[in-house]
Amino acid sequence: MAEASAEPKSHARRDTLIGLQKKAQQRWEAEKPFELDAPLPGTPEAEQPKHFVTFPYPYMNGTLHLGHTFSLTKTEFSMGYERLKGKRTLWPFGFHCTGMPIQAAADNLRRDIISMYNSVYDEEAVAAAEEAEAAKAEAAKEAAADAVADPTKFKGAKTKVAAKKGKGNQWQTLEAMGIPRDIIPRFVDPVYWLQYFPPIAKDDLIAMGVKVDWRRSFITTSVNPYYDSFISWQFEKLRKKEKVSFGKRYSVFSPCDGQICADHDRASGEGVGPQEYTLIKMRVMELPPCMEQLKGSDVFLLAATLRPETMYGQTNCWMLPHDKEGNDVWYGCYRTHVEGEVVVVGERAAQNMAFQELSPKFGEVDLICKVKGRDLMGLPLDAPFTSYKPIYTLPMLTISMKKGTGVVTSVPSDAPDDYIALQDLKKKPALREKYGIKDEWVIPFEIIPIIEIPYTPDNAAPGTDPTVTDVAAVVACEEYKVASQNDKDKLALAKAKTYKLGFYEGKMCIGDFKGMSVQDAKNSVKDQLLASGGAYKYAEPEKEVMSRSGNECVVALTDQWYIKYGEDQWKAQVEAHMKRMNLYNEDVRTRFEVALGWLGEWGCSRSFGLGTLLPWDKQFVIESLSDSTVYMAYYTFCHLLQTGPFDGSVPGEANILAPELTEEVWDYVMLNTPPPPPPKPP
Repeated sequence: MAEASAEPKSHARRDTLIGLQKKAQQRWEAEKPFELDAPLPGTPEAEQPKHFVTFPYPYMNGTLHLGHTFSLTKTEFSMGYERLKGKRTLWPFGFHCTGMPIQAAADNLRRDIISMYNSVYDEEAVAAAEEAEAAKAEAAKEAAADAVADPTKFKGAKTKVAAKKGKGNQWQTLEAMGIPRDIIPRFVDPVYWLQYFPPIAKDDLIAMGVKVDWRRSFITTSVNPYYDSFISWQFEKLRKKEKVSFGKRYSVFSPCDGQICADHDRASGEGVGPQEYTLIKMRVMELPPCMEQLKGSDVFLLAATLRPETMYGQTNCWMLPHDKEGNDVWYGCYRTHVEGEVVVVGERAAQNMAFQELSPKFGEVDLICKVKGRDLMGLPLDAPFTSYKPIYTLPMLTISMKKGTGVVTSVPSDAPDDYIALQDLKKKPALREKYGIKDEWVIPFEIIPIIEIPYTPDNAAPGTDPTVTDVAAVVACEEYKVASQNDKDKLALAKAKTYKLGFYEGKMCIGDFKGMSVQDAKNSVKDQLLASGGAYKYAEPEKEVMSRSGNECVVALTDQWYIKYGEDQWKAQVEAHMKRMNLYNEDVRTRFEVALGWLGEWGCSRSFGLGTLLPWDKQFVIESLSDSTVYMAYYTFCHLLQTGPFDGSVPGEANILAPELTEEVWDYVMLNTPPPPPPKPP
């Protein structure tokens, strides 16, 4: 049988397409069909339909990737389609450089270079590196052998974790982008990133064939004096209209960077904000042996709650004795900002508290000792507002040490989890014996009714009147047939129904705010707890947030400038504008409405990083999202102010220097005020 031809496969069709593409792009470069200027009034062009698009300007801490390409195809199709319909189309394109990511990457590279230098003189590090390389080569050899043995199976040399981590440090990341080794050290200067990546991005976009007016391209930050002036003017206007204020606010914060960590500064956790809690102070009435060294101090367990109005119903306190594998769980005993006071919480909560003025020194935890969760069972506690004195610490195995403080207050009247866990301990002597729980810590404690709720079972006939109950958790667990803590799905249903009814339809039936709706009573009870010294304010990230510097973020209470997006009058203007907006998908409108609903005070200042200095307080830099709210307007005149390089180093055809862009000039351009005195602008 004749052997198959070994001739190379023809690429004639591909090469023909590439040739046609190059010819078209050469013609576009010569004829500039995508460079469009505003037509003079009264001309035929002025009557022609228009189509204007923008693309969220990409961040320049590297080259563009497949995600950019996918999103760009939508804009590119829109431009081509509308041009074919005879419209005057305009697509400008800028490059974003503001914020911490570039600064963090430059700092990481500096550390990498220092580490690489030191490792050359560290024999152990060299040996470890050689051993790692040998192991890597061996793994690759094994993978190749497996592939030969069974070609239907794939075995990579990397583990899943290694694959997700990628190439490793910042030096290797830059190498993976194809950057020559001899110029990588230049990237320790963050400004070099601004010079290097935008031109590459432009070349890649041109190769893709985007229909962009490149005269209207620019980079952000103070490196570009024109854009810097534009943002300074914008913030001066916001301040004069009293849309910017100063004060202490909770913000997601990077301890490593020493400043707020916004979405663009995060490696993970985009969109995560602070979750505010009330920390309930439960005084330890008798110290256990493991806390002997705390004698003479006021010792409290701190439980984080979202529902301070339910504290009237406390029957006990939950703590985690061990993890799922049976390993010991440790709590810390920490000094607070109050002289002689010690609190018991998990390590993660202590880290957050340290940045919220709840420790002796801002940003530093003051740990006295650690104690095992299993040694804290049966502590007698004096808890605020409950009629039981004392209540006791009991075991709960579903507590997460990554949420709240690791200490959970128990309100079985309105929390199905608490009710079922308490019932389990009451009904199961063996469970009590396992954790050394005495009967008198559990058996005498009955449910305290605190909230009246109109309750209707899910299977009730339409029109059935609800039954008022003051023990909603009990009723919900009976409806969903929850038998134990192991019925997790049923518990979730009971919890969702109880919490929803309690908050939206519940009415207090105990305490100083008896008869008041739960929604109205919640903050009143919280204020009373804080005023009496029975609680602290506290916040932590809703979920884990990792900064680009590689550390886990906390929530910090810091002095900062913030934009008052939640102001009623301003919000009403935006809502009215949204109703007039023509959107192609109603889901987009819903997303806008949701964002407008939660958007309140937005921290707009940072301690360092790339960007524009706050005009009236130059110790702060304007953060990366706040300098990106009206940048689309800058496209309309960008080509008149600057030309050539993206950094504004060469004045444009208007021949205006950046220092000549006074507030009066910007007002004239942006707000249609009377023209400033001659000679500028012409």
